[in-house]
Amino acid sequence: MKNRTLGLIKPQLAGNKTIIDNVEAEIRRHGLEIIATKHFKPSKSQLERFYADHKGKFFYDRLILTMGSGDVRAYILEGENVITKWRELIGPTKLYLAKYSHPDTFRSKFGLSDTRNGFHGSGNENEAINEINVMFDKY
Repeated sequence: MKNRTLGLIKPQLAGNKTIIDNVEAEIRRHGLEIIATKHFKPSKSQLERFYADHKGKFFYDRLILTMGSGDVRAYILEGENVITKWRELIGPTKLYLAKYSHPDTFRSKFGLSDTRNGFHGSGNENEAINEINVMFDKY
């Protein structure tokens, strides 16, 4: 069964055409379809809704600030096991883990730190629906 997920390229990478082209080629090479793309600067309100589960955590303010620092590139991706496939492409959230145990992932190749790791992927189907609605204004 095909399902959908949200994929994000974060601000520190979203302006780099070479990275975008590489990411989009890999998405297609792994049998996923790009249903919609949006390049924009998310509002503080969007980011607060997007990261509501992290409110109160030590990194929350830094996350909102970093994600609001520039444009992001958002994708609605569709395919078989799309959530798992996208998360495998981007790699672990922790940069040191990505670098050492998943060296071929996007985060390993392009990430700068745990917060500025370059990419986001929904964790499950419910998250995907909510995150798509936040970033694509009730798609």
